[in-house]
Amino acid sequence: MRVLLHGGYPGFFDGSLEDTQLFTKLIEGARAGNGKVLFASFGYVQPAEYMEKMFVAMHAIDANVTCTIASKENFEQELVEHSVVNLQGGATLKWQEFLQTIDPQALVTNKTMLAGSSAGANMLCRYGFTDSVPGVLEGLGVVQTAVIPHCNAWPTDEYIPMMREVTDLPIIMVAEDSIVEVEAA
Repeated sequence: MRVLLHGGYPGFFDGSLEDTQLFTKLIEGARAGNGKVLFASFGYVQPAEYMEKMFVAMHAIDANVTCTIASKENFEQELVEHSVVNLQGGATLKWQEFLQTIDPQALVTNKTMLAGSSAGANMLCRYGFTDSVPGVLEGLGVVQTAVIPHCNAWPTDEYIPMMREVTDLPIIMVAEDSIVEVEAA
């Protein structure tokens, strides 16, 4: 299964199509599956217009792909119905707390692609880094690596040694508005 690690955004998506690369890859994953992409944003509440702009941008690439926003209440049910799942960014600790309530196997079963942006990338990897703590935290381990999102905006010279105190796994550094594609463990 393909996994996309997105470095996050310097701010909210503004509809300028700076994420055409990410959207195109999500659509490729959806086409290889059942044509459905699930967006989940439990790290913080994203304004409705933010998600609407993302969907408009994705439908400009392929109007046949179905995009859905999950709620905490319907997340596990929606997981079953979508071949692509995109975990948005936000407060990593909130994501970590929420994901402890679900069966991790449900996140990967029958998926053609998983994607995570910033906090979402942290949760897909074995270890991630957040500046809100700041520190290393444990993710789900779908990808057996460590990740530092926002690497072009954060003091990675301080963060890498902190990560090395916890793990000797490879560290993937992902800049804002950038993607690294890896395979699931």
